[in-house]
Amino acid sequence: MLITPLPGTESDNVLKALESVYMAAVNARGAGGNVMERHDGYLKWVDDAVYALRGQISGADMDRLILTCRYWMLQPLTTDHLVQGPLNRVISTELDERVIALEAAVKALRAQIARWSRPGVFVIPDTSLFIEHLERMDAMDLRALLGIREEPVHLLLPIVVIDELGNLKQSRDNHQRRRARQTLRIIDDRLTNPLEPAELQAEDYTPLDNGGIPRGRSPRSWCSTRQAMSGCRSPTTRSWTAPCA
Repeated sequence: MLITPLPGTESDNVLKALESVYMAAVNARGAGGNVMERHDGYLKWVDDAVYALRGQISGADMDRLILTCRYWMLQPLTTDHLVQGPLNRVISTELDERVIALEAAVKALRAQIARWSRPGVFVIPDTSLFIEHLERMDAMDLRALLGIREEPVHLLLPIVVIDELGNLKQSRDNHQRRRARQTLRIIDDRLTNPLEPAELQAEDYTPLDNGGIPRGRSPRSWCSTRQAMSGCRSPTTRSWTAPCA
């Protein structure tokens, strides 16, 4: 369950806020008392959660995680409406579901932070790289292009690049059409799960035998620009456009 941190937020701060709200939901779920006390405790948890997450996550995520339809049903109820049995069950069900949803959100954000925190150089290519470069995508020496040595290269493929390659499959230019189809075929073969990175080139340490430079891994990820950059804490991120002929 991916969430969308707002622009300018730090992923670590968003994670801490989510973890705090999650633990508060667990505590509210386990609190005893009569239906009035549980209703007040639930509404207080919502108020605290909104305060903690406002300015951190999108409005859609806030509605999905905190301000649910059941909240809007429970929020205006007065003492006259608080029947012990049915309302207790509704509050319990709502808190159970908030705990499950928040736990999933915390795990997903932790995974995203870990994904974009690994060492290496992160590269966002332009479509022209795959069309104009002499080598196919799976044969490119990205380290030579970037002027780096053994660091892993993480190649991020924005959705806009995938869309442009799809359009170029119908190009009247034979070269553009062929290279676009080759590139998309390589992506389809290697990237079986768009939400997980795939390996484009394996590590190669054989050059060390002859005094050469080893080649680190070239993982590749297919993601939107927002997914690529949110939570990305890599030491270096570079864009790449093929040089003009």
